[in-house]
Amino acid sequence: MSRHCAEISDEAFLQDMLDHHVLSDGRRSVVVKAGASVVGLLTLHSLREVPQADWPKTTVKQAMIPATQMKWVRPDMDLDAAMEEMDRDGVNQLPVMRDGTVLGMLTRGDLIDFLR
Repeated sequence: MSRHCAEISDEAFLQDMLDHHVLSDGRRSVVVKAGASVVGLLTLHSLREVPQADWPKTTVKQAMIPATQMKWVRPDMDLDAAMEEMDRDGVNQLPVMRDGTVLGMLTRGDLIDFLR
C-alpha cells in the first residue's frame, strides 16, 4: 500500500480534486474528510459521473462514495483476500483503515508491483 494517501475536504469542488490531485499528482482517488473524520472516497469514476461543466460548482460531498458505502480493508488482511475484494466489488483501490483512520491506499498497481 501507499502510505501517502491524498485527502480533500468534503466542501471542496470537483475541479479542485482534478487540479490538485489528478492532474498534478496522477491520483485516481482521494479520501474525503469533514474535519478529522473520514466521510467518503472520491474516485475518477465518481468524477466522470458528473458533467464536466458542473465540476467547478459541484462539491466533493455531492459526488463522493459515502463512508457507509465505501469499500476498505484492514491492514492485516491477506493480499489474496484484498485482490478478491477488488475483483468482487469492481474497484481499483481500497483504503486501508483501522478504527476509522486511513493508514494508506492499496491499489491494483500496488498489487501488481508486489507480485513482480
